[in-house]
Order: sequence, then C-alpha cells, then structure tokens
Amino acid sequence: MIRISTSIPETFDDKAEYVFRFFSMLWGIPVAISRYHPGVGKPDILYSSDQQHRHHGAVYIPFDERLYDAECLCESVQYDGHALWSRPDAEINSIDIVAGSYRLLTFLDERQVPAEARDQRGTFFSSALPAARQRTAKLPLVDHHAQ
Repeated sequence: MIRISTSIPETFDDKAEYVFRFFSMLWGIPVAISRYHPGVGKPDILYSSDQQHRHHGAVYIPFDERLYDAECLCESVQYDGHALWSRPDAEINSIDIVAGSYRLLTFLDERQVPAEARDQRGTFFSSALPAARQRTAKLPLVDHHAQ
C-alpha cells in the first residue's frame, strides 16, 4: 500500500485522487489517500503546494494550480528520459505530474480547439489540436508521469 497525502486547495482533492487511483492501477499497488497533517503518520508521497514540504522524507510532487486550467498552454518537457506534460516555463524539478496527467486524462487541452474547427457534434480532427499537443499525441505521457 502506498500512502499518499495531499496539502493542496481542497477544491482539487477529487481531481488529484482521480489521478492517483489511475496511477495505482498502472502500478498494480493500492493507494490510501488522505489530507496531510504534520506529525500524523508519514506519507510515502506528498502532493503539496508548500515548497517546505520537499524535505519531509516523502516523495514530493509540487502542486501547480495553473495546469488545472483548460486555457493553460502546455508543452512536452523532457525529464530523465521521459516526456512530461507541463507548462513550458515550469522549472524541471517543479513539474506537477498529477495535474499534467489530469489534463491528459480529462482532455483539457482539447478545450482549446476553436468552435469553428468542430462539427455539429463538437468533434474535430486532431490537426485542430494545439501544435504542442499534436506533436505528442502518440506519446504515452500519462504512463511517463506514473513512472
């Protein structure tokens, strides 16, 4: 069992849990997710907006609220041999792989496709996607985030 704690705005808890449960399926290991309370148990993974939590002994994943906004422009960023989905100006050690995965799993980048590129059902050709998303459409980005 992997113990995951979050210290992010509560409005994002369900989104983070969705991603961690998806990661759990990829890992083949169950997860227990809870809010972070200093001094109450030690998590294996800490998803937090507080940079000071980097040094609490858990794997630290930095929270980036901007990635949850459908209008945020993202780009493939290389890290340790893997392509990650993030803001192009994000510092390499501050990439929020949870929010990046949420964007991909819920098709947030597809919301950037203009109405005139869609048919009456709202569908569109992949060539209407933002250029950065077109370049990475064949990459298993969420799998890279989970690794």
